[in-house]
Amino acid sequence: MKFMQILLAVMLLAGLAGCGLKSKEEESHPLFKRAVKAQNAKEIKLAVEYFQRYLVVNPESSKTHLMLASIYDETLDKPLQAVYHYERFLEFAPNSPEAENVRKWLEAAKKKYYYRARKEYNDPEDVAALQDTLYTTEQELKKYKLELTKTQSLQKKLLIYARQVHNSEKKLTSELAVLQAAHNKTLAQTAELKAKLAEQEKKAQA
Repeated sequence: MKFMQILLAVMLLAGLAGCGLKSKEEESHPLFKRAVKAQNAKEIKLAVEYFQRYLVVNPESSKTHLMLASIYDETLDKPLQAVYHYERFLEFAPNSPEAENVRKWLEAAKKKYYYRARKEYNDPEDVAALQDTLYTTEQELKKYKLELTKTQSLQKKLLIYARQVHNSEKKLTSELAVLQAAHNKTLAQTAELKAKLAEQEKKAQA
């Protein structure tokens, strides 16, 4: 069941992309730049690798999802993966000027995948097995997304804690500077008193 193995692998990979932050500086990110460079050099597998790695950093990058969808749809002829990335683009950029065209491309990719799958899997047992695999994969995706949400929540808490520690450090550094200045002043006053006392002792002896 080679098709089902591919389907499972792709959907699990899609789940790992999850959801994340958006950034206007995505085109200047090293991974994104490397991906575009590799794509222009016709190094498609390398371009896909860099785009996927960038999605780990910025899962909600609609531009990256559209780039990957185009590669899977037009270059690699993998409509299932293309469908996933077209859908993610529409999820994160539903009001984009390109959204209407993307919806057309999405429907075309779905039809391509459907007719290819129907041609290859017309055995009822295979269809049932595929449905079971899809269900199992969906459950795995829900699990991964839940874990990702927990991880992101923990990261936010750690960030808040780190900021608190940083602020405390700045406050302590400031207080230490004040104490050091007071200490230096005390040392100076002590030295001055010692000098006066020594002078008075000399006068007394004289």
